[in-house]
Amino acid sequence: MENRTVKILDATIISSFIYDISSLDLFERCEKSYDFITTEVVSDEIKRTPSSMKGLRRKSGLVRPIELNEKENELLAYLSARYPGLHSGELSALILTASRYANGPQRYYYITDDNLMRKSLKKIEKDPVFQEFVGNVIISCTGTIGFLLHLCNKGIISSSERLQIAEDLEQSTFYCSEDLLKRLKG
Repeated sequence: MENRTVKILDATIISSFIYDISSLDLFERCEKSYDFITTEVVSDEIKRTPSSMKGLRRKSGLVRPIELNEKENELLAYLSARYPGLHSGELSALILTASRYANGPQRYYYITDDNLMRKSLKKIEKDPVFQEFVGNVIISCTGTIGFLLHLCNKGIISSSERLQIAEDLEQSTFYCSEDLLKRLKG
């Protein structure tokens, strides 16, 4: 079996793929190339929004929620206290990435659009408690736009679909800078 790349998702990319990008079912389009996972924490966060349930049920099986183990939950409690500005969803996805994928042979990417998380990532990677738990890791991370650009480069979405996705995002509540939107438009 092919060694597929694992994409560990936070809530933002899941909701943007379900609600903000209406012109194309990106989870379905990507299911042959990638394994999409998230944490139960993120899944529960999404389920608290009633409208999310329909979209999530429709995509069931395409984004697999994984429960953190006891030690991972201890690390989540520590990081939540140490970095109070970060949400448990993003932190849980980061912990899943670091503890189960960053040191392994399988290709992976942690996908988050949380600006504070992305800015804090290097600091967290150097945190002694984090390192004690996961070792010395460097997390491969991108955001929704970076992943969409990757899909374009791989030929998974076409140039015309890329423009339609950019239009979908402009018309939605999804926030990205003008520069990133220009990059997406090509």
